[in-house]
Amino acid sequence: MKDRQIVLLYKKFYEPERMILGSRARVPGAVKRELEEQGVDVVDAVEFDERRLAPLVDALEETASAESSRTEFVELTEERRKLLAELFALLGESGASAALPRVIEECLRLGLEHVELLASRLRRECVE
Repeated sequence: MKDRQIVLLYKKFYEPERMILGSRARVPGAVKRELEEQGVDVVDAVEFDERRLAPLVDALEETASAESSRTEFVELTEERRKLLAELFALLGESGASAALPRVIEECLRLGLEHVELLASRLRRECVE
């Protein structure tokens, strides 16, 4: 797999609001155009020059300062990873596919729609 394919795979899987590729060296024109056509901002030939890094730093500060960029990390046990893999497999078999954050968001929406069923299962677990 080529570097640009890895970047595009990452973008597809994680669906970031904005993706910026900072490259120390100059990115070949065709590769840069391909990435930009896919929605990746490319800041290349930055080397170690602070002035050339400025656009990248500005973009990172803008993204980091946005309140909506807050992220919560959840530990996935082996059992949770298995359940997630099973869910993705079943979604794939049904012809549906989405990135992990989108699948989790929809699962949470389903939980809200079926809160009584969810609460019942959780209460049962507390008793057992």
